[in-house]
Amino acid sequence: MRTTKPPTAGQPSADVKADSVRRTFSRADLAANQAALATGEIHLWLAPAQAGDGTEELVWSFLSGAERARAGKIRAGAGRAEFVQAHALIRAVLSQYRAVEPGAWRFGRGALGKPFITAPNDAPPLQFNLSHTRGLAVCVVTLALAAGVDVEWLEPHADLPAVAREFLAPAAVQELEILSRTEQTIRFYELWTMREARSKAAGTGLTAPVVENESGEDWRCWQQWLASNHILAAAVRGRPETPTVFRMRTVRWCPRTPAGSLEVCAPEQVVCVGPAGCAES
Repeated sequence: MRTTKPPTAGQPSADVKADSVRRTFSRADLAANQAALATGEIHLWLAPAQAGDGTEELVWSFLSGAERARAGKIRAGAGRAEFVQAHALIRAVLSQYRAVEPGAWRFGRGALGKPFITAPNDAPPLQFNLSHTRGLAVCVVTLALAAGVDVEWLEPHADLPAVAREFLAPAAVQELEILSRTEQTIRFYELWTMREARSKAAGTGLTAPVVENESGEDWRCWQQWLASNHILAAAVRGRPETPTVFRMRTVRWCPRTPAGSLEVCAPEQVVCVGPAGCAES
């Protein structure tokens, strides 16, 4: 599986600056979001890192006591800010499907750490997953379909072959070994993010045995390089005989609006994935 070549490092992101489409969400959007999920759509929400104008105070107010305690243990300022905004994002996004204040959501964790909703008790059976890296947080939301998402910032590493041998299938390792250093880095992130997304959807984590061929018809996947030098992959298990719509929204924090959470800041992107299983953009 191949994706388009990533943009040059440092290139300004066209995905996060589109003032002409900026708008905040309304209760009409709540109903539309619920209806879209009911048809089987998969929703991806991207939030670039943001600071100032009350953003830090807003996102901090959404977190639970346990999340604040975890944030306090992160020493690096940038890493702490990424954690806080990512965990606030999933709360704000879930509130786009149910009229609940972001801070009111409560979560539990499965045996391998995958989170799930425990409150409110009458919430729809939303499934979600979260990933964040340098400069970007992404979450995926579905209705009752197990989903996983991973996002990474393209960064060369000297030990990529060793990581590949430990976590990727032998065929993937052989593919990487014949590539140039630059091509190897790009291809590694394509393989890694897709494996991570599938593992998170299955709830197994990277400890699960490597499967030589993971592209069976029970998977629906979307992978894309972004202009911000990130790559994301999303995977959903199920719906083997029907096409699946992935809808991606880029949002920003909007502390000074009455809604006090998110606004769209780029055109939506939509792709339909059919029985073949995976799509790349």
